[in-house]
Order: sequence, then C-alpha cells, then structure tokens
Amino acid sequence: MVPGAPGLALGIAIAALGGASAWRVALLRGPRSLRAVELAADTLALSFANGAVIRAKASERRYVSRFLVAVPVRGTPLRTVFVTADMLDRESFRQLRLWALWGRTAGVAPKPLAG
Repeated sequence: MVPGAPGLALGIAIAALGGASAWRVALLRGPRSLRAVELAADTLALSFANGAVIRAKASERRYVSRFLVAVPVRGTPLRTVFVTADMLDRESFRQLRLWALWGRTAGVAPKPLAG
C-alpha cells in the first residue's frame, strides 16, 4: 500500500493500463487481437485481426475443463490462448477439448483389414 497522492496516482495508472490492455487485446479491437485458431497435431495456426498468421507450437501443459481450455503457446508474444465453452458451438468445443487432451481431434476409425 502506497499512502497519499502517490498511491492514488499508482492506482489510476494501473487501472488505465488494464483498461488499455483489455481494449487492445481482450475486446478484439486491436490489430494484434486473435481472431482464429486452426489446430494441427502439435502446432497451432493463429490468425490475427491484421491478417497475420503465425504458426506456433503448443505447450504440453494445457488446462482443460468443461468450461475452459487454456493452451500455452511457445515462441509468440501471445503466451496463452483461452477459449471458453460459449465461444464455440458444442461440437467444436468438444473437438478442441479432445485436441488439448490428446493432441488430435476425433476422427473416423479406419476400416478393419479383410481377413
């Protein structure tokens, strides 16, 4: 706790920086805000609002629950991608959870060998 005017100024500065960060990234207003994520076996294609696409490796330490998937991304300024259940339709969120847990999406089983 910083008392007096310096504490008040520090509190206002921190609130302003948080608001600016939320406006730029979290509210999808800035050119570097994330717009799409394409899944591959161990990589992600991150598409940003300015049209840039970055291919990055996903960390093995992922968090998966019924309501949230958090995927840390290596080698990008964007450190973690958070996706909540209400951001996607039910089946897409299910596929994302499967990918985050097992590193692949569900597919059709191959035909058994004739024999």
